[in-house]
Amino acid sequence: MSGSSVTVPGFPAPLRLINDAQTETVSGDALTLQAGARTDWFIDPAGEVLVVSVVTRGESDDCNSVPIEGTEVWLRISRLGRAFAFHSSADGREWNMVRYFGLGDTESVEVGFLAQSPTGDGCTATFRDIELPPELLADVRSGV
Repeated sequence: MSGSSVTVPGFPAPLRLINDAQTETVSGDALTLQAGARTDWFIDPAGEVLVVSVVTRGESDDCNSVPIEGTEVWLRISRLGRAFAFHSSADGREWNMVRYFGLGDTESVEVGFLAQSPTGDGCTATFRDIELPPELLADVRSGV
């Protein structure tokens, strides 16, 4: 239900649900989102499964990154003062930078999770090992 909230272990605040097109389930340390058929926030003309980051500053933009081999990928968002970095990893140890950007007024930043199925009959995405550690990255480019 749009506007309701869900608590996820490892995340410091409840998440606000903003779209009725997906349902959520929390089990242990996992958040599972289920998107309905033709749930469309972006339509990829190539139809590849990719790591895609979207940043919204009034309008949304997207950054298509590396294709995913298999069905799992590690994702990380890091805050570095006024700047943010997105990284992805196939194994949770070696990280590749997806995007490095600023948002200006960082007091009102919202971060979230979503699942979508722009051209299919639906999609289920499960997010595990969600955590918010206080450590800063030593090198934004390598992600360590």
